[in-house]
Amino acid sequence: IDYRDGRLTSPRLDARLAGHPLAIVDLQGFELGQIAAVPGADPLLSDPGAYADPLGYALQMRVSTHGLPLDAAHLASFVSKESLGLIRANPRWGGDLDVEGARLVLTYEKDGAGKLFLVGALEAHALALSLGLPIEIDRARIDIEELVLETGRHRGWGRITELDAALAGRRLSRAAMIVGYVDGRLTIDNLACDFAS
Repeated sequence: IDYRDGRLTSPRLDARLAGHPLAIVDLQGFELGQIAAVPGADPLLSDPGAYADPLGYALQMRVSTHGLPLDAAHLASFVSKESLGLIRANPRWGGDLDVEGARLVLTYEKDGAGKLFLVGALEAHALALSLGLPIEIDRARIDIEELVLETGRHRGWGRITELDAALAGRRLSRAAMIVGYVDGRLTIDNLACDFAS
């Protein structure tokens, strides 16, 4: 890790999230007010509303991992206490993720506000949950176009392809869809799939 002139950089870090290994590459940290002078600053930070405080700080990186468990211990840093309680109370919740070089950007501002941005490809395995009816995902490729987690709000959208799953006991194969999520409201568009008989 190198720190000079207010910038933190590292070409590669091996890290752990609740004991699970992560590979972090192209780490950069900098004051948000210096973004114009930072080579390779993530374009997500140039979007209007990405931050309000130029004295805040940003960390950006690419993250990879395999078999990341989707359990309460590993999700605690990313979801609200209420969402974490729902995960713990959902007896069917489980599964894991593979992440290949997803762009992750974190901001922190003086009032304690901050945001997490995620863009990239994930693959879900053995995901099980119950949202009024049982859902079991054997495998799915998830291309996140944008996911933003901020204090009190969550939003994002992406494409799901190569989905093999069971929905209330009915098998789906080779499913594809566009999925959007804004503050608790899920939308599914352009669903195409084969139903097993």
